[in-house]
Amino acid sequence: MNMPVAEDMTVHFTTTLFALIRESLNIKMGPADEMDQKDSELRETIKKLWPIQAKKMLTLLVPPNEGFTTLPHENFDDDPACRCSTTLLLCTV
Repeated sequence: MNMPVAEDMTVHFTTTLFALIRESLNIKMGPADEMDQKDSELRETIKKLWPIQAKKMLTLLVPPNEGFTTLPHENFDDDPACRCSTTLLLCTV
């Protein structure tokens, strides 16, 4: 599971939760070499089903394929409760 990590070494809770659910339910999943295509398909599906929410949350739900090291800071909530430490991720989620 590729997870974008912010500069302060945290991951966004919503992104992590959606990725765990997606992986557990096998939603648009496949071999590593097909995941860029699967991500694009999932983005399009989300845009069709929830067009208004997709404008606000698509980057959080399915991060862009390029740059898995960071997401722009404005995509993170300012509330520290909405963040998980990458070192505690497996224990917390």
